[in-house]
Amino acid sequence: NTAAYSQRPNTPAAVAENQVADLIKMDRLYRLNDLVVQCAGERSNRYLGQTLRILVDGQNPKDPTQMCGRTATNRLTFFEGGMELYGKIVNVQIDVARTWTLTGHLVEDQFVNE
Repeated sequence: NTAAYSQRPNTPAAVAENQVADLIKMDRLYRLNDLVVQCAGERSNRYLGQTLRILVDGQNPKDPTQMCGRTATNRLTFFEGGMELYGKIVNVQIDVARTWTLTGHLVEDQFVNE
C-alpha cells in the first residue's frame, strides 16, 4: 500500500520550507505504484507451471465453480473445485499468473491431508 505524503498538523514537517509540490508527489507515487505492480507481476510469473500446496479457505466470490486458497507464501490462488475441499491442503498446478493472484487446476493426489 502506498499513499502520497500529506502534511500532518502540529509537526515540524508541516511548517518546513521547501515543501514538495503536489504534482511532484503524485508523479512519484504513480512511478512507485507502477514499479510495485511490475515487481509483483514478475514474482507471480515464477509460479507458472509449478505445482503448489494450497490451503483451501473458501469459494471464489466471483465464480461459484471455483475455490480459492493460499500458497505457503500467502499468494491468493483460484482453481476449479467444490466446498468439499474447504479446509484441505490440495496440490494445484499454476496455469495463469496475474499481478496479485494465481489460477490453476487440481492435480492427481490432490489431497495432501485428509
